[in-house]
Amino acid sequence: MLIPIYTGIFLDNAQVYDLFLPQLSVRPSHLHVTLSYRGGAESAHEELLGEVVKVRIVAYGNNNKNEGLKVELMAENPELQKLCDAVKVPHISLSASREAKMVNTGFLEFTPLEKPVELTGRYGVVTRSGLLI
Repeated sequence: MLIPIYTGIFLDNAQVYDLFLPQLSVRPSHLHVTLSYRGGAESAHEELLGEVVKVRIVAYGNNNKNEGLKVELMAENPELQKLCDAVKVPHISLSASREAKMVNTGFLEFTPLEKPVELTGRYGVVTRSGLLI
């Protein structure tokens, strides 16, 4: 049984950083859209591990404390889409200042991109042992 710290849609860091170079000093180890945080074993949804999700980057925000990307999530699996739809402000934290918390990225004022970018992510779980996809 998996006990997640958090679950999310995980992206290839290099692929994202090729498009959006982080401007602040602290970067997350795994770029992702958080679906649940400390939700307990029932939030793991092990049957969904590795499922593909289209991640459409639609806006950018940076207030010199947090930097991130607002996204839209599209999954073929209806159960996974339901989890994605439950996220109030789906976003990716690109970077933060040393004084900031990554969790605050969702409160940024995002500016729409002229041309949205579509990438692919996978459903995964982070446990004390590391990332599982």
